[in-house]
Amino acid sequence: DAPTHFAMTIKKIPVVRLRPGMFVSDFNADWLDHPFFLNQKLIRSDEEIEALPSPGNIEADLMNLPLVEHAVVIGDSRHFLSALLTLKPDVLQAFAQQHQIPGGPAEWARSSPVQEELQRGIDAVNARQARVAHVRKFSVLESAFTIDNGCLTPTQKIRRNVVQRQYAEEIEALYRDGPGAPQ
Repeated sequence: DAPTHFAMTIKKIPVVRLRPGMFVSDFNADWLDHPFFLNQKLIRSDEEIEALPSPGNIEADLMNLPLVEHAVVIGDSRHFLSALLTLKPDVLQAFAQQHQIPGGPAEWARSSPVQEELQRGIDAVNARQARVAHVRKFSVLESAFTIDNGCLTPTQKIRRNVVQRQYAEEIEALYRDGPGAPQ
């Protein structure tokens, strides 16, 4: 029998577009503790795909935290995940009053009690994820995502590309010192 040759087209696609029967030739992140830690893997089932971390699922979990209004997980072509967060003004104010934090919204967001509460919530979200899907660092943004600033669509969906462009400096600061450095 003559060997069979297949013509393969290699495309970079997000995890959410993976389907059974696709062949993974390479990942763009550190996947050592992931089920697909060996590249060159044929995806055989939806369960294998569901085992992959999805930014949308992590963002949804983060947005279920009481203080968090919006979350954008960053990690494409990076060695770890980070998150940009906006806070719910009314919940932040109540939290600040309850914990007697002086100042206004910007000071409250940077305060130790708020940062610690957010870290506890992120730790709880991380506990439900594979290690590769842990959010290692986060930054609280001072301005909300709105339709007017282009970060939200008219249907209130986050425009990731706009957020990443508008907050490029904050994102770079998260990765400047590696995953274990202070924020």
